[in-house]
Amino acid sequence: MPSEFLNTYHFVPVLDGGPTMGPTHDLRPVRDALRQDRAGAAEWGAWSHARWHDGHLSGRITCTLTTEDPLVIGAEQVAGKGKTDCTVVQPYLLDGKAAIPPTTLKGMLSSLVEAATNSAMRVLDDRALSVRQDTREALSAMGMVRRRPGTSGKGDGDWDLIPLTLPTLKETRGASGASHSFPIPAAFRALMRAYRWKPAHKVHVGHLEWKTRPGMRNPPPPKPDDDFQFMMDQGTYSADAPKTFLMDVVPLTLDPNGQSVVSDAKGAHVKLPKKTGAPAFLIGQKVRDGQPRRPVPEDKATDEQRRTMTRGVVRVMHHAERVADMPHTRWHEVFVPLTQDLERAPRLPIPADVVRRFHALADERTQTQSGAKDRGPMDALPFHPCGTRRADGSTDVRNAVRLKDGDLVFFGLAGGAEGQPTVTAVSFSSIWREGKGSVHDYVPAAALPQAPDRKALSPAELMFGFVEVRQGGKTKEDPNTVALKGRVRCTAARTDRGGDAFMTVEPSVRLKILASPKPPSPALYFRPKGDRHGFVPKADIDEKEPDKKTKKNEIRGRKMYLHPAVDPLGKKALDQAVSRTPANDPSNNQRNMVRPLKPGVTFTFHVDFDDLPPECLDLLLFACRPTTAFRHKLGMGKALGLGRVRIDVTRVEVIDRPRRYRTDDPFGPSRTHEHWEPGQAHDRLDPTGAARRVADQMDDILLGHLLGIGEPCHIGGRPVHPPYKDDQQKAFLKHEAGAEAETYRWFVDVYKTVEPTKHQYLRDIRLNRAGPDAPDPVASLDLPSLVPEGTTPAATGPTRPSRPRRASGPPQPPGPEITGTMKHYDRVKGRGYMAPDTGGKDIMVDQSVLDEMGMGSLTKNERVAVTAVDSGGKRVATFVRRLPRR
Repeated sequence: MPSEFLNTYHFVPVLDGGPTMGPTHDLRPVRDALRQDRAGAAEWGAWSHARWHDGHLSGRITCTLTTEDPLVIGAEQVAGKGKTDCTVVQPYLLDGKAAIPPTTLKGMLSSLVEAATNSAMRVLDDRALSVRQDTREALSAMGMVRRRPGTSGKGDGDWDLIPLTLPTLKETRGASGASHSFPIPAAFRALMRAYRWKPAHKVHVGHLEWKTRPGMRNPPPPKPDDDFQFMMDQGTYSADAPKTFLMDVVPLTLDPNGQSVVSDAKGAHVKLPKKTGAPAFLIGQKVRDGQPRRPVPEDKATDEQRRTMTRGVVRVMHHAERVADMPHTRWHEVFVPLTQDLERAPRLPIPADVVRRFHALADERTQTQSGAKDRGPMDALPFHPCGTRRADGSTDVRNAVRLKDGDLVFFGLAGGAEGQPTVTAVSFSSIWREGKGSVHDYVPAAALPQAPDRKALSPAELMFGFVEVRQGGKTKEDPNTVALKGRVRCTAARTDRGGDAFMTVEPSVRLKILASPKPPSPALYFRPKGDRHGFVPKADIDEKEPDKKTKKNEIRGRKMYLHPAVDPLGKKALDQAVSRTPANDPSNNQRNMVRPLKPGVTFTFHVDFDDLPPECLDLLLFACRPTTAFRHKLGMGKALGLGRVRIDVTRVEVIDRPRRYRTDDPFGPSRTHEHWEPGQAHDRLDPTGAARRVADQMDDILLGHLLGIGEPCHIGGRPVHPPYKDDQQKAFLKHEAGAEAETYRWFVDVYKTVEPTKHQYLRDIRLNRAGPDAPDPVASLDLPSLVPEGTTPAATGPTRPSRPRRASGPPQPPGPEITGTMKHYDRVKGRGYMAPDTGGKDIMVDQSVLDEMGMGSLTKNERVAVTAVDSGGKRVATFVRRLPRR
């Protein structure tokens, strides 16, 4: 039974310092020319499109692409009408036959050139990053957002906040012990002093009963009591519906100095501790005994009720469409007392940066929610109070949330003592998101998409083109904006096969929901700078160096997907990709119904290139097929194990355009000057030789990761799947629905643990290079595992070697080698045993020898070659190397 596993994706690191190989170009003269209203053709030099350049090459690469596992290339998508309906994805067709779009193929090639050369990322969305706030830092005070008089409400600095309630208060025991004393935070005491603010607390109304238990699929909807249902029927206060209510609330009692609230569990809503000696918390006010437990609409109240009751507003969050995403610890709605008239109540300005952070975090949640494109306004995250509305369509984000006049929000407050109280945060949820900057904050400057502060272009930008990105992530119509047309184009990949190329007649294969988390999940996406194997706690993602400017952590790199197994799975790949949940599962609106292509379908496409230096043609041929063992991944469902394809270069044609237009006979029979085909020797155009020239120049870390991810032979016998606990892994291997439930559990345990040995995170791939004359650039390569639970497998990371590499190459065996198969390997104990092919005693393989070889670890049934000595009656390996599978 497997335990160790490989995550469905890994990362090719982004190294600081810019490109490690390939051509670059200085942009400063180009920018100077643009500022002087010149086109800058001379300043582009050899990269100008104004003429053909001597020594540059143009031509065509012809390739075949063969599917080895099912492949899904989608086109039109039609969202389902309800939660139990999948999105139907129609296949991409040309002339009624299966095809692959040129943009898909160009993206595949450009991403490999980017990774191989450590180029800048041509596309990288700079979206906000956030993590769920620690419950100890939850916002619990409530207030009302108001548009500042004289403003339009469209600017980030146009908003004020009327504070309405205190936050949750933590007790300090009084001397008598008969009552509780709850100190008021300094910022709220300052509010009371400076603005004569009258403190109050929210009142919990109604009860919602959740009939769920751990692991239950499709639980019944929660049942509201009558008071809760009444609140749902009323909806939340808003400027559009400014409805007020009355409740007979027990007032808060302050100590003589106004420093604390004094109360017992009968006079206020006090949450008593479960453990002896632990503090109690004041979380609200109570309704007087014998009085209605639900608010009375003020327009229907009697004169007596208006005279004796407290006026307030209600806030409602529960809605039937939100049940699937609502926390099951939410049992009440709230009444918020108004201790002062809203027109005369104190107002605090909400700083513009607080508003911007609220909007950025809200957009991040809206855009990254599962099935976001199919969500309606009521079940889109973050949830807004029922009875209010989301943004009015003035933003680029569908279902965006924006602050509005009258919004009831939770807020944070700082200040006190001598300082003025200042609003530090606003949110619609008490446990909100904590901002961690944006993606670009964690990327080396030279690797960011082209922007006005960049001084040079990287190889991938020169080959495939770019458009400069301005602040806000958009291109700007500015005469000084820099852009460059690419020199590489792809045709669509076509096949002669019609409907028989597909596995089904129509889109009827229901794929699993992609369970892997999005950034900033640090166990997968982040690492400490300079420490290639460090663990980053969620709370510390944005931690800074002592200079207070530089981030301590960085992105792990460019995401690439692993193959599901060493050998192609063929049609069996669908067994782990299809959903095993009921056909009417209420989460189907997050799933896709697709029509996969069969394994064994062959397509043909062309890659045309213009005016490329020879080193760039090498990079292009490398991207087509880095090594004979390399396989690309395309299409939908890559994380589910779909999309494995093999690309073969079948012809390379080259035209020397300056020669053609200067000296060639324009009526000559041939348009090409050189070409290569399989079986033909050609030092410059042979794809295998070109790919090897690139590999020999690549940084060791980049090459190790690129081949460790793209060559399936390094997987061994380990399963490839999202991070699962033991029971989920068993369900995955048996193709059961249990693998699709509670896919967050592995991450919860990883971030909760304080034991360093149990910190799970992706580790770098370790490479030992082969000698320059070896047919394969890899002598050995270790792709580290993760585990469902327990102790992290021992691993130490490779350090970046100085360039150029040492000529000594990989470790060499000290004597005759013995071949055999690993019977088992225990990562915890750090040793295992190999059974020699020739028989005799098993040979012990110790972790120390593997570390010396740079191999990391082994797995059961792996083929190895060792040298061995007798030690204490045992045969012990002194040298180890991996062998190809038989």
